[in-house]
Amino acid sequence: MSHSSPWEPTAARLREIIDLVVRTGDDETPPPELADVLDRARELLEPYAADPQDAVRAFWQRLSGVHGQSRALIGGPANPLAPVVRWDKAEDAWVGRTTLGVGYQGPPGRVHGGMVAALLDSVLGRAQPRDGLRFTRTLTIDYLAATPLFTELVIRARPDDPGGRKVWITGEVEADGVVTATARGLWVAPRTVPADAPGDLGLELGRPGPAAST
Repeated sequence: MSHSSPWEPTAARLREIIDLVVRTGDDETPPPELADVLDRARELLEPYAADPQDAVRAFWQRLSGVHGQSRALIGGPANPLAPVVRWDKAEDAWVGRTTLGVGYQGPPGRVHGGMVAALLDSVLGRAQPRDGLRFTRTLTIDYLAATPLFTELVIRARPDDPGGRKVWITGEVEADGVVTATARGLWVAPRTVPADAPGDLGLELGRPGPAAST
């Protein structure tokens, strides 16, 4: 079970700042004191930041710890670059809910197609059976309609297979009752455990250890 990271409030404030910057105009000059405030914020944060490679290993460790995917690119509450996603498990399906602003815009008023793909990839990945760790092999998306900004999006996903090394998963994005995109993908378990994964990660996710090659 995941618990709140102490960095979630900081990430939320940074997310608000990023949104404000995206909504500024190019004909406007930032207030001069803003640079000093941001420089000070960077100075305060630097002592807490890990080396990039250490941060990669820490991400794996969080998967098997109490904070789960707190820094995930999609829905990671302690990642200021991540959109906020509310997760729910409904019977055999996973559901994610989010509302996206201007920073995720593609065509005017619409969510960027790459962002739609990222949301689907993330929710479909969560829907895989819990008998092992798998990664995306293929992901096919049909864009059926415009996915709007400023509207709650409901992303659903369910596995087509009960388990095994290879699992097909399907899902869709819905906005105001309209399905705007559907997806089907293949998730495949690695033949070997990634070298930077902590030793207890395989046990946590129910997959074989490093010697497995099924």
